Amino acid sequence: MVQEQIEVKRISKQGIAFDIELKDPRVVSISGKLEELIKQIEELRSIMIKLKEGRSYTDHEVITASQELDVVLDKYQEMMMKNNANQDLELK
Repeated sequence: MVQEQIEVKRISKQGIAFDIELKDPRVVSISGKLEELIKQIEELRSIMIKLKEGRSYTDHEVITASQELDVVLDKYQEMMMKNNANQDLELK
């Protein structure tokens, strides 16, 4: 059986590419995908901190960077929950 993988790439305003969706996340190894997401989280977090310097938290660019980080954090959380659910099923 051939599984399809569809990755949607987005380029943040800071120029970092990150994928936000997979049709079937099982196609990619969970640990590799989590490592990739962690790297993206670290990069986006660093960018947001640098953008915040000398600006308020309500600055448009700071908010945009925060929202981009939120997207990747949500994807990380979703993958962790799926991974935990899969592990629970395997134990039964």
